[in-house]
Formats: sequence, structure tokens, C-alpha cells
Amino acid sequence: MKRSGRELDMATQAVKGANEKFCFECGSAINARAEICPRCGVRQHAPPSYIGGSTAGGKNRIAAALFALLLGGVGIHKFYLGLVGQGILYLLFCWTFIPAVIGFIEGIVYLTMSDASFEEKYVNIPTDTTRPDAVFPLFKHELVTSPRFKTIMMAIGAFLLTFALFKAR
Repeated sequence: MKRSGRELDMATQAVKGANEKFCFECGSAINARAEICPRCGVRQHAPPSYIGGSTAGGKNRIAAALFALLLGGVGIHKFYLGLVGQGILYLLFCWTFIPAVIGFIEGIVYLTMSDASFEEKYVNIPTDTTRPDAVFPLFKHELVTSPRFKTIMMAIGAFLLTFALFKAR
């Protein structure tokens, strides 16, 4: 019985060796460490890690959740996700313990969401959200980046920190 080329391809694709994997696009058996399929030329996805695979942006949902649960009061999870402005706000108000409560809630949210929704919401963030005027939306970008505004914000932060230290005594 003579087989067509398509049937031969399907027959050769079904068998893979110990050090091989199947291509995500064409299904042919390729080397397990191959980054690009030699048959169709499609880049292969990175294999998932032991605990919750990292996304295309390199962020891990489980790591973000652990950061939020354990160190959310100082905004470590926000810095990990690239939201530097929000991380600074968490640092400024860490003495109130409000960021700790919010961080704990965010950690639970990270644990309950799927990897796809986590990647959509937190990994594919436009760079505009890390700009200072995204943190202070009432001010224009030129004002937020000016040295005078930064000096005023540093003075307010120093005052709040001093107030918190003296109140703790």
C-alpha cells in the first residue's frame, strides 16, 4: 500500500525519542533543547519551570504572589512587576500598614487568577504606567519630572518618616 507525503509526515511525527519533543506548530519530533524547529522555523516556547512557569515577559505569578503576601507592605511585588511608581507609594506609606493589607489582598488575587489573565494584566504593561505622572495623574509629566517637584516629594517623605519615628516612641 502506497502512502501519500502527508500520511508519511504524520507517521514520522508520531514517534519521538527520549531526548526529543514535538514542535508546537508542525508537530514534528525535534531535539528537546531546540529553540527553533528546523522543519517549520517556528520558535519553541520555553519549558515551564517546576513551580508555575514564567510568562513571556519573565514574570512569575507565584513569585509575585509570594512577594505580595510576605513583603507587600513595602511594595516589593510592585517593583517585581515593573510598577515602580506604585512601589514607591507603598514605601512612602508602609508605616501606616495600609500597604501591608492591600499587598496581602493582592497576593491572594495573584494566587487565584489564571496565568493567562495574570500575563494580560500585569506582564504586558505599557511603559506609560511606570512613568511618574501615572502615579500622580493630576500633575503633568513635565511637572513630575522637574527637580523642584522631586525635592518637594522627598521633603514630604522625610517629614512622614520623621513623624512616624517620633510617634513610635
